[in-house]
Amino acid sequence: MHTAARIAAVDSMSRELEAWIQTLPEPYQPGTPLRFSKGKSPCAQDMALQIRFIYYALVMSMCRLRIHLTSDQANETNQETKRQLMETARAVIYHTRYIEHEAHVPAWQLGIVPISALFVIFDFVIHNPFHKETATNISFLDIAAGYFSRWEISNRDSLPASTAAEFSHIARQFVRDVQARLQTTDSRRTSRLEADNTVPMTGEKNDSSGFALDPNQVTNEESFILPDIEAFSATGPDQLFYPEDPLQTLLGTYMPPTTDISNMFNSTLWNP
Repeated sequence: MHTAARIAAVDSMSRELEAWIQTLPEPYQPGTPLRFSKGKSPCAQDMALQIRFIYYALVMSMCRLRIHLTSDQANETNQETKRQLMETARAVIYHTRYIEHEAHVPAWQLGIVPISALFVIFDFVIHNPFHKETATNISFLDIAAGYFSRWEISNRDSLPASTAAEFSHIARQFVRDVQARLQTTDSRRTSRLEADNTVPMTGEKNDSSGFALDPNQVTNEESFILPDIEAFSATGPDQLFYPEDPLQTLLGTYMPPTTDISNMFNSTLWNP
């Protein structure tokens, strides 16, 4: 099947999904507030919440597939898909406040969909450290961290929830480090230009102290600049980047310190 046919199939599924949502009573439609009283109609709220999570999971899947298929199309439609993916993941994390950590709640609603949304928002933060929505996304990671911490307290040893909760800290620290690193680079660049304008040139490049610099040293310093981050920030505050390939290298060549999350998928939660 050609790429155009795959995109058409995804669009057709999206239209069918939206048409199905419109057939539901308004209180059950995603996008409307949960107005059920838990004491009076617990089953109705549980059903409305499950419908929302089914819808959000399908939308996230189709958005990621569309991003993968349209990776070579840098247009407004591609940006709208990324924004829809981000907003849907946010909606999942927001609605975790209504999830009860009880045995009757299905595992996909309790853990799989929230963890998927957590990974999506984490990707948006890491790949867009200078975007205007990054601070809000970090706040949603904090909400997710609270949800998984509550899970750890309610059901000990059912999931290494502390690992999931650490994503908020990792994202926040990464953004701070990248911003500080870029600020330091800009300061060095400014100091170097001022030194070039004030110190007579003798065939060798001088630093601000007047000592000669080895050209190789200057080249090595420039190699520490994060050109990909600068390029992303220069595209404008409204441009979102999201990896079209799950294994895509983060920001070109720069990789932050990583944490082992493999134990999250060896938990008894996922066993039938």
